[in-house]
Amino acid sequence: MYSPELEELIEAIIADGAISEKERSALHRRAIAEGFDPDELDIIIENRLNLKKQSSINVQQKIPGSIPPIPNSLTSSKYGILKKCPNCGEVVKPGTAVCSSCGLEFSGIGAVNSVERFSEKIAEIEKQYPLIGNENRDEISPRASAITSVIANFPIPNSKEDLLEFIVFTESKFLHLNNSTESEVAILRAYKAKYIESVEKAKIYFRNDPQFDSIFSKYEKNKKRKWRELNPAPRFLIIAGCSLICFLGLIFFLIFIAEANNW
Repeated sequence: MYSPELEELIEAIIADGAISEKERSALHRRAIAEGFDPDELDIIIENRLNLKKQSSINVQQKIPGSIPPIPNSLTSSKYGILKKCPNCGEVVKPGTAVCSSCGLEFSGIGAVNSVERFSEKIAEIEKQYPLIGNENRDEISPRASAITSVIANFPIPNSKEDLLEFIVFTESKFLHLNNSTESEVAILRAYKAKYIESVEKAKIYFRNDPQFDSIFSKYEKNKKRKWRELNPAPRFLIIAGCSLICFLGLIFFLIFIAEANNW
């Protein structure tokens, strides 16, 4: 059976009687991480949704003169439902940052702080998989695998302000975190890929926006430098380097003593 945490997530998602493909994918990933069959999870979800719909119908039938419930297809504002531009009324799909008809930028309209949600998801994984002191530095740990999965699947924001903050956040992560183990390298590569993906998206929607000039300029400079290779230093090289330094230090010390005695 799946965990109580997954049960709470299921209840939270289907509380409004609907589930989007994005939410279903999130539940599938969580189920796979716990070793639970996603197909069985779908059966459970559909059964609960049917029960909620039936319960809603029964309640409406018991109330004299009540208004029939409005179909979810007309009320849901979840991912996948078409919306209209508030300026010209053009139908736009979710994920669109600029109206193709009038050019209105959808920045600041119901924007959610993606960096905050992103950090919360990473924190949940870190709480679920605490660091182990004797972790194998040459293997990717389950903790690192879970974190890289969250990074790879987290949606890139659409609003201008949110996207700017998200780019700065992901860049700082892959440029300043450690990379001494395979687990750390895997996480850094995931952050780097998300940073590149975010900047490329910004180039599509905000290429001529002066607020992104510094972002694009820094991105091109990083590309020219080809970025540092994210590979952990082999343990034997570290040991050999330390040994060589100690050996050379000992030789210089003995030479110094010998010359001092001759003097």
